[in-house]
Amino acid sequence: MRRLALLAAALALASCAHQTLAGYDLDRVQRPAFLSWIEEGAGPRAEVFRNDEAYKARLKKLDPPEADRRLAAKLVKQINKFEITDRLRAGTLLSLPKEAPWTNSVDASKVASLYGSLLVEDLTATRPDPRELKQLGADAVVEFVIKSYGIRSAKGKAGAYVEGEARMFLLDGGDIWRMAFKVDQAADRTGALDPFEVAKDPNRVLFRDQLNAILDQVSQRAARELQPLHRKRPPAAGGTEGPPPAGELEQPPPPPAKTDKTDKTDDELPPAGELE
Repeated sequence: MRRLALLAAALALASCAHQTLAGYDLDRVQRPAFLSWIEEGAGPRAEVFRNDEAYKARLKKLDPPEADRRLAAKLVKQINKFEITDRLRAGTLLSLPKEAPWTNSVDASKVASLYGSLLVEDLTATRPDPRELKQLGADAVVEFVIKSYGIRSAKGKAGAYVEGEARMFLLDGGDIWRMAFKVDQAADRTGALDPFEVAKDPNRVLFRDQLNAILDQVSQRAARELQPLHRKRPPAAGGTEGPPPAGELEQPPPPPAKTDKTDKTDDELPPAGELE
């Protein structure tokens, strides 16, 4: 029973983590704004040496937690927080169709200006207040929150990872889309980073390039989910799809034109054998 209860709780949690965007909800949006931010303490994190004994010989006498701490300090210099958050925003918007409401999105520079250094500079911050976006004319927000990112390793294969959540909500209240995301190159066995090379990378691009690649994966997935296949009408009170608007009702075909039988010629009358 306990196992079944835990399974049910896990399924309930998973269902809460994802909410499909309905076409009629997207039709309600006139001017969306994009907001992307990183939770305090989210990273960059190095979870390499303390979790993977494959590097033990190369560490020699260096303590694994200390080695991770030093690697994390190197990652900070390879990509800043604004680059990360803006890549999610820009990548998603670029992948969306050039149609309403996306063509009417609030300009990203105005959003950055509204929050000042909170979004522009490389600072750790709490969540920006989305209600302030109303002054820019926004009526909905597409928000990305990064909860953890950095580099991990499994069986000697290190790679970048990112975890977080995306959602779209109306500023007057109510979520209309939600998507949790997690891309982990170490867990997927697609990682190809050597943490020692990352630490001494003179161009500071090894980790940044891999992180950008997985951020692009998140952006592309978000863009797909923000494009409902069909824009449906909201359900009626009885739980079924509501009736179409009056302009969409099918018009019956016009009745056939009446003819005056007295005007018919003999050639137009049926043969005598077919008369009752």
